[in-house]
Amino acid sequence: FEQAYIRQAAAACWDSTSQGWQQKTAMTVLYNPSPSWQEKKEWKGTHRFYTRNGQLVKDTVFHDEFISSNDTTLGDYIRWARQKYPDHRYVLIPVGHGVGWSPISEPPYSVEHLRDTTLPWHPFITTAQLREAIAMSGGRIEMIYFNMCMMNQVESLAEWMESARYIMATNNPTPDVGSDYGMLVKTLQKEGDFKENMRQYLDWNFSIWKEFANGPFTPDLTLTDMNAFAQVLPAWKAFTNELLQSLDDTVRCTDAPARFGDSYEEGYIQAFRDSWTRYGFTFATDMRDYAYKAVSHTGNMDLIPLLRQVDEALANCCVFRRQHDDGNTLSFAITTPINIWDYTEHGDTYRNLRFCQETGWNQWIEKACQQMTPDAAKNKMVIRNGAPTGTCSATE
Repeated sequence: FEQAYIRQAAAACWDSTSQGWQQKTAMTVLYNPSPSWQEKKEWKGTHRFYTRNGQLVKDTVFHDEFISSNDTTLGDYIRWARQKYPDHRYVLIPVGHGVGWSPISEPPYSVEHLRDTTLPWHPFITTAQLREAIAMSGGRIEMIYFNMCMMNQVESLAEWMESARYIMATNNPTPDVGSDYGMLVKTLQKEGDFKENMRQYLDWNFSIWKEFANGPFTPDLTLTDMNAFAQVLPAWKAFTNELLQSLDDTVRCTDAPARFGDSYEEGYIQAFRDSWTRYGFTFATDMRDYAYKAVSHTGNMDLIPLLRQVDEALANCCVFRRQHDDGNTLSFAITTPINIWDYTEHGDTYRNLRFCQETGWNQWIEKACQQMTPDAAKNKMVIRNGAPTGTCSATE
C-alpha cells in the first residue's frame, strides 16, 4: 500500500504547464518499510526520499538507523524538507497507527497517539512531541493530514492549534487504502480557494472510503480550521462550568429521557452512558452529541444557550465532514471516564493537557469517575451502530 501511493504522489508532482513539464509541487518521504520488506537488504532501516522530475530520489547521505518516534528526530526531518524546498506551503502526512487519547503507564510516554509500525506497540510519539517537532522545524505549517486511525479528538486538536492551519483526521479506524495522494497533490496545485479545493478532494476520497465499512467502525473524515477551533475552547469551558455548578440540582422535567427527581449529576452521567462509542481500543463520545444529551437527560434550561454556543463553534471550525451514514455520529471525539478508571495514576496526564487547562473538562471527568467504577459500568458500554447492537464489559 505505502509504496503504491508514494509513487502515485511523486508522479503527480511532475505536471504539464504552459512552459512545458515542471515540478509544481515538491514531496519528501521518510519511509520505514514494514517488517517483511525489512528482510530485504536494500530496504533495511529507514529511508529518506525527495522528488525530481516526478521520480523519487533516495537521499544517500541519510543515516538509515533513524527512528521517527521522538520530537528531535522528527523535527530534524521536517526541517530538512523545509530547507530543501523553501518558501512552500507545507503539508505533513503521518502514516501509521493512532488510537486517540489514552493513558499508558510505560514511561516516558504518557499519551498514546502515534507509533512506529515496524516495532510492535512501541515506541510511541505523543501529541506534545509532534507539536514540538513542528515548532523546532520552523513553525506552523499549512496542514497535517493523518493517515491514521482516530486522530480527530479534541484533546489532540487543542495541542496542535499552533502547529497547523488545518488538520484532516478521522475518529474511526481508517481503511488500509489510505488516500488518493496523486489527487491530493493535484488539489494542492490548484489555484483558488483552498477550502473549496479540499472539499472536492475529500468528497472523492470518501467515496472510496465508504466502501470499507467494517461493523461498528465506519469511515469518517473531517477537515478542521484550527484558527476557528480556538473558539471551541471558551464555549466548552462555559458549558463545563454549568455542569459543575448544577450537579446537585434536581430534574423537574417530565419529558424522557430525563427522569423526574434525579439529580442533574445522575443525568449528566447517564448522558455519558447513552453516547459512548467504542472505537478501536478505547471509548469516546461525540462532543456535540454529549452536550445535547446532557440537556435532554436533565432539562437544564441554563445549558441551552451554552449548547448553542458550542454548536456554533463546532460548526464554524468544521470546514468539511463526511461519514458513512450508519447512525454513528462521531465528529469531534472527546474522552469519557471509561478511558481513565484509575484516575489516581493517570489524572495528571489528562489534566495537564491544554484542552483541560483551558476548559476545566477534567474536573467533570474526575467527578464522573468517582461515581462510575468498572463494575458499575459493566454491560452498560454500548457499541453503537445505528441502534444499540451489543454490550461489553470494561475489560473486553
